[in-house]
Amino acid sequence: MAYSNPSHIDVCMLVRNFYEHDGRVEKEAEYLASHGLRVLVIAQWRAGLPANERIRNHQVVRLPLHRLGNPNQTWLATRILDGIDGLMTASQQWMPGMSRLQRTVHTLNYQVGAVSAVARAQPDTIHSHDLDTLLPGVIAAIFAHASLVYDSHELWVERHINLGWLSSWIHRAKYSLLEWALIGHADTVFTVCDSIADELAARYGITRPTVLRNVPTFTTGKTRDLHSELGIDGPILLYIGTLAPHRGLDRAVQALRYLPERVQLVLVGPKHGTTADDVAALARALEVDQRVTILDPVAPGDIIALAGGADIGLCTHQPVCRSYEYVLPNKLFEYGFAGLPVVASNLPEVRRIVRRHHLGALCDPNSPKDIARAVNSILEGNTRMANPNERQQFIDEFDWRHEREKMRVAYPMIDLRTCEST
Repeated sequence: MAYSNPSHIDVCMLVRNFYEHDGRVEKEAEYLASHGLRVLVIAQWRAGLPANERIRNHQVVRLPLHRLGNPNQTWLATRILDGIDGLMTASQQWMPGMSRLQRTVHTLNYQVGAVSAVARAQPDTIHSHDLDTLLPGVIAAIFAHASLVYDSHELWVERHINLGWLSSWIHRAKYSLLEWALIGHADTVFTVCDSIADELAARYGITRPTVLRNVPTFTTGKTRDLHSELGIDGPILLYIGTLAPHRGLDRAVQALRYLPERVQLVLVGPKHGTTADDVAALARALEVDQRVTILDPVAPGDIIALAGGADIGLCTHQPVCRSYEYVLPNKLFEYGFAGLPVVASNLPEVRRIVRRHHLGALCDPNSPKDIARAVNSILEGNTRMANPNERQQFIDEFDWRHEREKMRVAYPMIDLRTCEST
């Protein structure tokens, strides 16, 4: 790994992704960097991305992960790795098309590489994002005599995976054991919503984690005229986010059959797997493909201006697992900041925000007819929406510039309050 080690790193953040569209991690890194802290994010490398780069005010190192040419040639490795795979293999979501052995080798590569990178940096604090980086975080913290932050972006042990009931039970059991064994090493635990904070405290007998919501920074700018740009005369239903399974995108396409023909669906975001192709194929099969537009992602700072050009925002996560039941998507706040009415899943955290702040209508995300009902309720003016004063109160409460202040009092071993914010 080509890594020019600076004289001192204050914070090492560990992530198991390519660090391309990770808004939460980037916001946290930038907040710490704005207080004079030197922040290094250790991510994964893939072709087309630099191994080392500086993003705004923090440094990024991406670790190369080696792939096996033929797993069948390494019988002994398979037997050994199978024994530890249950505790160390990350989610399959970012490694489609790989064998179990290849995924495990990638995981081992990352674990070893991350510990090595942290050892070079000698940070004061290690910040592990999600359970799949907590093991190297704990190991590195012990050897570096560093404090440890665990940032749980979701209820990891209750994530959706495409396994049968027995395999799913084993998955939950082994990851629960792993999290139970490691979470007590963290000096501070952050998570994204109250439901997950309560769950983690109850499961592991720890102090209730600090809730650090994944909310955007409010920006002002010229709203994009999506209707003119796309040549759409009727209402635009806008989805912003990763085009991935269980986001209700197929149900949204099906819902078009129950909506006026003028209503159009626009999907904006990075593509995950075959989801975008599957959505397009479904639209063609239902003969609504002329009413569906798929666009590339926009920069985080441009999302609110984009959302302001639509008529309704979709936030239709499906509760396929408990982690998704507790979801509180960033897009919900982006829509609200833009003044865009939302049609959102009737899930605990989402419901609390939508009802309290009059953001729009709730729906059953598994039912195309109910999604259409919620859309029509807004289009026909039958849904109570926030007035300008209420919208401003919503922005003031959930702007990242307010939310991030929780890091000042909770971040271990670093007295941010003595640093001058930029």
